[in-house]
Amino acid sequence: MSESSIYTARLELLLVDASHAQGIFELESDPNVVQYFGQSPMQKLEDAFKWIEQRQRGLDNGALMAWSVFEKEQGRLIGSCSVYARNQSFRSAMCGYELSPDVWGRGFMSEAVSSMLSFGFSSLQLNRVGAGTATENLRSVKFLERLGFVREGVMRQYWYANGAFHDAYSYSLLAEDWRAQKNV
Repeated sequence: MSESSIYTARLELLLVDASHAQGIFELESDPNVVQYFGQSPMQKLEDAFKWIEQRQRGLDNGALMAWSVFEKEQGRLIGSCSVYARNQSFRSAMCGYELSPDVWGRGFMSEAVSSMLSFGFSSLQLNRVGAGTATENLRSVKFLERLGFVREGVMRQYWYANGAFHDAYSYSLLAEDWRAQKNV
């Protein structure tokens, strides 16, 4: 058990490692999961090992922490979340998340990202966490706003997928706002 593991009522967030490759592959090979990432679904298990290696390199240099999200009841990997582009001098980072469509609408991602944000604002001493999402990804837009993120603007033609450029919304959440909404 790592000091960077996060436990909630229904979930275990464990730092990504090679033993999670099959679950990551199943997640990342689903077109519904990656449709707004500007990437194609994974085609082979080897892709998952490369994905994990990239995140472990980010952990090694302090720029990224990525967790596999496991549902305790079934013990299966249902998603991932991360803080990345971490700047320790500025005490800021970005966050990302993804969840298996078969568990959408059950509050798992809110539980996972909320606990990750609490970890980021306390243990990592972040002051600001940013997030970006495709303007057409209404599920993610509503999710970020429910968590208290503030929309800062539109990043025009921010990502490229399926032969076209797409806009993204830029969001942020400050530690003081997080603590105020959590009454901490």
